[in-house]
Amino acid sequence: ELNLSINMRVRGDDETSSSFRNFILSVGDGSSNINLNGEPTNRVLLPDSLMLEQQTPSALCDFVYSGFSEILESDFQIYSDWISRRSILCSTNDQVDEYNSHMHNRIPGSESTYLSIDSQIISENNDSPAIQVHHLNSFTPSGMPPHCLKLKVGSPVMLIRNVSPTTGHCNGTKYILIGGGHHFLKLRTASGPASGEIL
Repeated sequence: ELNLSINMRVRGDDETSSSFRNFILSVGDGSSNINLNGEPTNRVLLPDSLMLEQQTPSALCDFVYSGFSEILESDFQIYSDWISRRSILCSTNDQVDEYNSHMHNRIPGSESTYLSIDSQIISENNDSPAIQVHHLNSFTPSGMPPHCLKLKVGSPVMLIRNVSPTTGHCNGTKYILIGGGHHFLKLRTASGPASGEIL
């Protein structure tokens, strides 16, 4: 078990650290909340130092994954360590798809498309009409992959199920695609206790 006792983000005596420390404290005590018609809101105006000049998905990908093409061509271990230490947090699945598409397009090579197989199970005493398969394919519930999954060799992949927790293949483990066929993926583990293993 690891217990954190020092907040490293607010250490330091330089002006930048002091400014950031004061901002974090003001968010915590509510004094930085924006007032609207004299009433405080739950919104905070971020300082320019925490913002990108261009606020686009492409600019954010450039910032978080700076040097991506050079790292991609390097040794697998360097690439997997580098990619597993970076992520962009999104609040909706649509945003996840948008950022994934931006990064997917930056990986060279041909892509493989994997489609889900969706069907409706209808019980004998159910009189409701069948749902069209193309309509089922349009759903992406939380915790489920999209119907159409496009991947390239070098694509990072995250496991969203506990396949074998005792061997390190569990929910949240990151992998790098190293090959595959029509109905399977060949992945190398990039994070966790099984790092470097083939799945």
